Amino acid sequence: MDIKELQVEAHKIATSKGFWSSKRNHGELIALMHSELSECLEALRNNNWTGKGGVGEELADCTIRILDASEAWKIDLEKEIVKKMEFNKDRPMRHGKLF
Repeated sequence: MDIKELQVEAHKIATSKGFWSSKRNHGELIALMHSELSECLEALRNNNWTGKGGVGEELADCTIRILDASEAWKIDLEKEIVKKMEFNKDRPMRHGKLF
């Protein structure tokens, strides 16, 4: 599947599970993405890379939430990723920051 197909599928599954049965708050959706990254950090702290609740699974969870929201918000995520990666190619080392 390409990114657009993943977006559509993620949103379809979330909708079928009742996550879009009412209007969703944009801030809540961002917070849920963030919570998956916090879970990823905890997995990393526990050196759990591939197990249940591991780094890979939590990164996948965050990505699925991003795909779902992108589809709901009518954002062409693949186009945005390609555009941003092209922009980043010409940025200075570490984007001009110390870290």
